[in-house]
Formats: sequence, C-alpha cells, structure tokens
Amino acid sequence: MSSSGKWNWRGSRAREGSRRGTNRDLERTSSSHSVVDSADTLVADDKEQQKLNQRAARFSKPDPTMGRGRSEYGFVSRGEDNRLQKSRVEREAYLATIIEKFVSYCESSSTLSLSKQLREFVDQEPSTPQKDPKLETSVTIDSILLSLRKLREALLNSKPDAFSVKVFLFSVRISASIGYYQTYVPSINYLLGQDTIKLLSPNEVEESASLLVLHLSHFNNHHTRAVETYMRYFKKNEQPELLKVIMSYYSKSYFTWCKLYNSETDNARSKIMRFGLTAMVEATIAAIQKSYFTLDKRFLNEEVLPNGVGVDALIDSEQVSWRVDGTNVIIKERAQRA
Repeated sequence: MSSSGKWNWRGSRAREGSRRGTNRDLERTSSSHSVVDSADTLVADDKEQQKLNQRAARFSKPDPTMGRGRSEYGFVSRGEDNRLQKSRVEREAYLATIIEKFVSYCESSSTLSLSKQLREFVDQEPSTPQKDPKLETSVTIDSILLSLRKLREALLNSKPDAFSVKVFLFSVRISASIGYYQTYVPSINYLLGQDTIKLLSPNEVEESASLLVLHLSHFNNHHTRAVETYMRYFKKNEQPELLKVIMSYYSKSYFTWCKLYNSETDNARSKIMRFGLTAMVEATIAAIQKSYFTLDKRFLNEEVLPNGVGVDALIDSEQVSWRVDGTNVIIKERAQRA
C-alpha cells in the first residue's frame, strides 16, 4: 500500500520478481555462519577493482549511533576488530547498549512498537546505561541491526551458550518484525542448529521454527520444504493454524488465507506472510471475477480481502474493472439481451 492509500500493485510485483531472483543466493548463504564475501578477493579487472574500492570506502565509515568506545567495534568478517570475540564483559555491555537504544528508538517511533516477546526480553535485562541525548536522533533500525550483526559475528566461532541464544533471538525478533530476512533467516538457522537448539526452550524453538516455515512458504515458495520443516519441529496437532496458513497459501485458498492473515496478531508472522500478499490478492481477484457479477462492498472489504487492500484501492490501481454502485460492487456487467 502506497502512502497515498492506493494498492501499489506494480511495485509489489517488481519486488516479488526481484525476490525470486535472489532465492537461490539466500539459500546458499543462510545456512552458513560466515559473512565474508570471498568474491572480493577475485578482482579481475579495473572495473571490479573500482567496485572493491567503493565498497571498502563505504565500510570504513564510522557508526555514528553508538558513540565512542563501544561504537567503534568493527566487523570480525572484515578483519576490522576482534575485541568482542575476546571479551565476554564487552559483549554483554554492548548488548545492553543495543537494547537501550532499541527501546529508545521504539519509544520515539510511530512505525515500530515492542511486541510481547520483545517486551518480555527487555524487561528481563538488567538496567542499561543512561541515555545519551546527543545520539537519540541518529539511532535508526538499520544502525541497531548493524550493531547486532557485529555482535553475532563475534559469537560465531564460540561455543553456543545462553548469551549467544539471547543475541540471536533478539536479532530474529527485531528483524522479523520488519520483514528483514537478511538477518532473521541466518539467525534462525543458527538457533535451530544441532549445537544450539538444545539450549532453547520449547517456546523458543516453536517461535523460530514457525517463522522459518512461513518464510519458506511465502518468500521462497518452497512449499514442500515448508511442510517438511513443519513436520520436523511440530508434533501432530501442534500449531494447526500455521499448517492451515501454508496449505492455504500453496493451494491459493484465498478466503481461508485472508481470514488467517487478517486475524494474525503476531507482528513477525504477519510481516512474513505479507511476502505472499501480492500472489494472494491476484488469486482473490481471479476467483471473484470468475464467480460473481456483484458483491456487497462491506462484505468484500471486511470478509474477503486482506487487511490493507480495500475495494477502492484496487479500483484506483486500475488493476480491476470493478465499479462501486451504492453499497455494492459491480464485478462484471451482465450481457444485455438484444
């Protein structure tokens, strides 16, 4: 949905096409803990060298959001810094600083609020450092995710423990709540790894696995793998709604899927389901146009279409030839008798 209230159909389709093009790359990288771009060392010509120099210049920019000291931690993968690798005290202090800044960001942002899980996580933490008013305006969700990435990289070569679980779960909860799969996919794979999963509570396993199942289905369109992952982590009759979601998405049962999407209260799940929104809107329109001449507008908006996609927005987007006639929507005109 665009800022003008119209359904941004073409933009959504373009993003979907781009997403399909990156699925294979995502799969290859998500199961690995290394984030080193080995291709950077294989520069074959001046053009590639120029790209490498530009990349190095971009990465050399300091992080303005965390102040001096802890803010200047670098990325282990780039060979910039290994202090976080060496010191547990510094890792814990850095996480406390990140949490404090995340809470401050949520309090000042109208677009992101603390979910129940994130609120419980924050409440369990000891008191965090005093806020630095000079930095509050420069903190963004991107800078928070960047800081968490530095911390995760410092933990990858260490034996998983309660602290690393905390860091990766926090990363999943933040990134999934904004649909940032570049963070939540590898973080979930870490958490569900054989050395880490035994440190998770049953609820944490369920939380992580359910997000992965939805991602495989709605982002990758790997429906078989989504079902296999569901069967691996959930016993019979556990999370029946989750199974309904992925099966209705696969079969394009638009009415069932839209009902489940509209009733989803978990922000992270809803965000991941939204990756499949364009496909389900297309399926909904196709089914309606085959079956109906007219429908009640209120019924369409409240019972059939997914949240955020209304009749008026679809008509304004010029993707349907419907028209509103009072309280009804004319789906297609009846043929006039000669």
